[in-house]
Amino acid sequence: AVQRAPASNPYDLVGRSAGIEVHQQGQGPGFASNVVIGGFTSDHSSDVLLVLDGVPINLPIHGHVEGYADWSILSTGALTTTRVIHGPASPLYGDFALGGVVETYTAADATGSAGALAATTFGDVRGWVTGGFHRPASGMLISLAGQSEEGWRQNADYLLGNGVLRGWRSVGAGRLEGGLYLYGSDWNSPGFVSVDRYNQGDLEAATDTTDGGDGQRYIGTLRYGLPLGPKTTLDAQLWGQLAQSTVFLTLPEDDVLRQTAERDDREALGFQALLNRATDDGEFSLGASGRADWTSYTLDETVQRESVSAVQADEGRYQAIGLFARWRGMLGTRFLYDLGLRGDLVNYQSLNLLDSLADWEEAT
Repeated sequence: AVQRAPASNPYDLVGRSAGIEVHQQGQGPGFASNVVIGGFTSDHSSDVLLVLDGVPINLPIHGHVEGYADWSILSTGALTTTRVIHGPASPLYGDFALGGVVETYTAADATGSAGALAATTFGDVRGWVTGGFHRPASGMLISLAGQSEEGWRQNADYLLGNGVLRGWRSVGAGRLEGGLYLYGSDWNSPGFVSVDRYNQGDLEAATDTTDGGDGQRYIGTLRYGLPLGPKTTLDAQLWGQLAQSTVFLTLPEDDVLRQTAERDDREALGFQALLNRATDDGEFSLGASGRADWTSYTLDETVQRESVSAVQADEGRYQAIGLFARWRGMLGTRFLYDLGLRGDLVNYQSLNLLDSLADWEEAT
């Protein structure tokens, strides 16, 4: 059903799930979206965890908002499955999952080629193409997607591209999977519309034609699944991320328009290990997960993208490790029970780069 759905972007695709709606903020495709899930509104997707093939997308220690998540990493050509968990109802996930979790999965391989191309008289073009192979002991998928839009307002054009490379093969008694995900965007932003302009019907003009930005993210992951017996399996995953974004935005402050520039650069590493055992009454799971992030963030006052003064400059570090257990099964033939317990240890560190005498601040 997902493959047949004529979704033009990831927001349309995810929006087909019950109880969830995703929309862009308006600054551009590389700026984090807003999520409404089960009546819970999440600013910049900060309290709804997005997971892509087991890799968390939300960014900790982000200068804009903790848990910032850019959903443009999702590629409609490669995506096959979405699963929505409403609220903090799964012990498999800790930080950033207060409002819920959206699990997304791409295809591990392909049996042929497919693609789509669409264009409008406004100059908008978007398309995707996928291909690969499937064999008894191995498989591969490659997917490329891109779009260019002009927008109905001035200075509202953007370019966006996605790439997904996945593969698997049998290794010993288990299965080894690997994935590489690439995403990049570049956009111009028309900015906000003031009340006076709105009342005058002036909705198309741009606030500052130098507003806009760009963003890139690169994700690599390895997963190994191994059967330990007829009813027991071990699944282990390692992942790494590189991300960068720059946003130029003009906003009113004390009735004066000022442009600011936000820059975020980061690296992250993470893991998850999960042991599952099936019983006659249900399934028992025991696992651990963790991640470490290193980031730098700057906020400058700018004029036409040229820095005038530094407002904020920080380095940040984030480490988290969690342990969880889960037991689920059936009571009779009609009632399903799902019990979970999770504990997380989280450490934050920050350094003010504008103060030469500052020391690292830390909280756990």
